[in-house]
Amino acid sequence: MAACVAAHTLEARDLVVRYGGVSALQGVSLGVASGEVVGLIGPNGAGKTSFLNAVSGIAALSDGSVMLDGRAIGGLRADRIARSGVVRTYQNVRLFPTLTIEQNVRAGSFAAGRAFGPDGLARVLEQTGLADVAPSAQAGRLPYGIARRVEIARALAGAPSMLLLDEPAAGLNPAESARLGRLVRSIASSGIGILLVEHDMQLVGDVCDRVAVLNFGTVIARGTPAEARRDPAVIEAYLGSAR
Repeated sequence: MAACVAAHTLEARDLVVRYGGVSALQGVSLGVASGEVVGLIGPNGAGKTSFLNAVSGIAALSDGSVMLDGRAIGGLRADRIARSGVVRTYQNVRLFPTLTIEQNVRAGSFAAGRAFGPDGLARVLEQTGLADVAPSAQAGRLPYGIARRVEIARALAGAPSMLLLDEPAAGLNPAESARLGRLVRSIASSGIGILLVEHDMQLVGDVCDRVAVLNFGTVIARGTPAEARRDPAVIEAYLGSAR
C-alpha cells in the first residue's frame, strides 16, 4: 500500500436485495480495505452483480448496511456514492462511443465531482497502459481490450478510494487478461481497495488477497483463492461445474 495514501474501509453488512418475490442476496457481508484486492466469485446467478449494484447504489437495499470509513452510504443515489469515493465498472463496456478516449476519461472525473487537469489525465492514461494510444481516438472504434482499459481509466479519473470491477476480463484473450492482472495489482499498490467480480480463476488466483464465494445469494466460503479452490462446497457449487 502506498504510504502517502489515507487508509479507507468499505464494509457491507447483512445485505439483502429482493426483486419482487425473488431474493438475489440473503444477508451477505463483505469488507474491503485500502490496497487490498478482494474477489467475489461464484456461478452465474449467484448474486455477484446484485452485490455490486447494491453497494454502488444501482439496486435498492431491502435490508443491511453499507459503510465507507464508518459513514453510511447504503441507500444513497449512485452519483452520491461515486462522489463519496466508491466507483465501479460494468460487465459490458459502457463507454460513450462517439466521444474520444480523453472525453470518456474526463467524464469519470466530472461524474465524481473531481478536478481533473492535464497532469491527471496523463497520469491515468499512463497507469492504465494507454499513454501510447491517441487520446483523440473515438471510443466506439477501439479494439475491445483497449476499450476495457479506457473504462478502468474513466473510473480512476474519479479518484476513488474503492474500485468495484464487474468481470473486467470478460472477452479478453490470455495475454490481455495477464495485462489486466498487472493493472489491478498496480491500482491496489497505489492504495485503492478493489472488489473484483470475475470468472477467470487464473486472474483471481493471481491478483486476489482473499475471496468470498457466493451461491444462491449467500456466502458459502471465504479465504485465500487457494483455500477456496479446495473447499468442497465451492467445488460442488462452482468449480466442479467447469470440469
